[in-house]
Amino acid sequence: EDFKSWFTKTEWTDINNAGHPIKKFYWYWTRKESVIKALGVKLSYLHKIELDARQDFFIENGKKWYLRDLDFGSGFFGSLCSEIEIESVQFQTLKF
Repeated sequence: EDFKSWFTKTEWTDINNAGHPIKKFYWYWTRKESVIKALGVKLSYLHKIELDARQDFFIENGKKWYLRDLDFGSGFFGSLCSEIEIESVQFQTLKF
């Protein structure tokens, strides 16, 4: 429960009531992380962000931010947050 303080009461309840709580935890975490990066705020701002699991957007100070979940396969996933609606995402493999 060390992470409880980073989530709102509603989010924490949703995580704990999910069929797969760990997956739901990371779903919220990656979305919240993408929001704070888009807003340019510190990690300590996470608990002030309340995401609605039924919506693919977030409103902060009257401004709408769009969210897009990413599935990298093999159990890895993430999230994007943008001021413009994210129609599609394409992955490319970069060779170094």
